[in-house]
Amino acid sequence: MPISNEIKKFAEAMQYKIDKNAHKDNWPMWSKEGNRSWKTCDIEFLLEKLKEEHSELVIAIANGEPLVNIKWEAADVANIAMMIADCLGALDV
Repeated sequence: MPISNEIKKFAEAMQYKIDKNAHKDNWPMWSKEGNRSWKTCDIEFLLEKLKEEHSELVIAIANGEPLVNIKWEAADVANIAMMIADCLGALDV
């Protein structure tokens, strides 16, 4: 089944946000090899981040922010949800 254009665009937004935030040191996401990875994050930490990112999305919508800002906030929410699924092994089923 082909991937829809909307999903492709959203996946590109997700990757952009991952790349843009790669410099942040305030995340406990360093692997044993010294590489940044969400795979070493505590699930509770990621669940809290998901709440934060969801709140930012709700506020952006409520404030009538530009659509591009809403896209970035939605991508942040999706990225954290993906990280949670990956850490739990749910992407492999």
